[in-house]
Amino acid sequence: MKATRLIAFCAIAAALCSCSKNGTPGKAGQVRFSASVGSFAFTRATESALEDGDKVRIIAGSPINASATGTVAGTSLTLDSPIYWNEGQSESTTFAAIYQKGEVAGASTSIAYDLLYDGSHAYDYHNLFMTATRTATPESPVALEFRHPFSKMTIAITNNLTSNAVSKVEVSDMVMEGTVNVTENTIELGSDKVSFEPAKLAENSYAAVVMPQTGTPSIEVTVASGTSYTFVLAGAFTFEAGYAYNAALTLNPSTEPSHGEAASFSFTVTPWQDGGELGYTLNDSYTPGWGIVGTVNGSDWSEDFPMTQTATGNEPYEGTWEADITYAPGNAFKLRWNKDWEMQAGMPTSEGFEYVGLGVTGLWGSNNADIVLGPEESGSYHLSFAYDGYWLTVTKN
Repeated sequence: MKATRLIAFCAIAAALCSCSKNGTPGKAGQVRFSASVGSFAFTRATESALEDGDKVRIIAGSPINASATGTVAGTSLTLDSPIYWNEGQSESTTFAAIYQKGEVAGASTSIAYDLLYDGSHAYDYHNLFMTATRTATPESPVALEFRHPFSKMTIAITNNLTSNAVSKVEVSDMVMEGTVNVTENTIELGSDKVSFEPAKLAENSYAAVVMPQTGTPSIEVTVASGTSYTFVLAGAFTFEAGYAYNAALTLNPSTEPSHGEAASFSFTVTPWQDGGELGYTLNDSYTPGWGIVGTVNGSDWSEDFPMTQTATGNEPYEGTWEADITYAPGNAFKLRWNKDWEMQAGMPTSEGFEYVGLGVTGLWGSNNADIVLGPEESGSYHLSFAYDGYWLTVTKN
């Protein structure tokens, strides 16, 4: 057995490492971005498109690690600060883009999103939230196509009650908050089920943007007389990203129920208008933790391998975390918390770095360089990361 200790620098709460430096002259060519014609070929009247002058946040993943604001101009995106390919780069980079109505998104691909912010449902705002993800090889154009990561619910009411208009509609037992991971195309669903009022689009027409989830929501319709109609699903129902779910409810005088009596209903499903299907998956079984991402274990930076917490600290990310990896010459990796580049651990930058046993190399001019073992070292290794002091112990199995 032989062990190596190296100090792993942890960039805590950095929106994206080095995101304030989007490349300098001397880098390779600029990354050129274009927008899918299908995503921009509609007017704002569809409530599902971008227009010239709209701003989007573009985030380049490893190994570029940069972000910029892009402005929509026809079918292209003009950046306020260029993003460059790294000189000599050979591996692909995944680019993420985020559009939020009336504002520029932050430089993070992990977004805590509450569809009931301040207790109300801002339907128009959520209805225009869109994301795009594209993996591209160096020097190739990056075509971003924006899609909706959420689901939509519409409610159409046929009111056959004479002079007894609908006064309130309420949806119950739905989770309305979660974390959107744009790069991973996943949504980490929250745990609290709540009730809310959908937006009124027209007389007897309502809509809401909801989190993708599986559940049994109910809809309560209250009319001016105070009588309530409750509609329930027969069983669990799955809302998928990028789709609209339409409920047709009928209020009849001959079957007017007393308060609390329920009638069954069902949803019909259509693609979200102009938005298509983005492929977001519900990631409600993921346990937050440190993970290993890189080219180890035969991966290509597209998968995080979880580490096991063997000692705890004051915060969830503290303590000691351990895992085994399979390493081959030329492999590189980093540690990151919760599959997010906002908190990561890589090589240190200080001069005079010392090590024993395994050879260690790195990009010494960067504070988020990859962890690279010696080129002659291959095989199975055990990693132990002690957050207190940021010590990473590498032991050959």
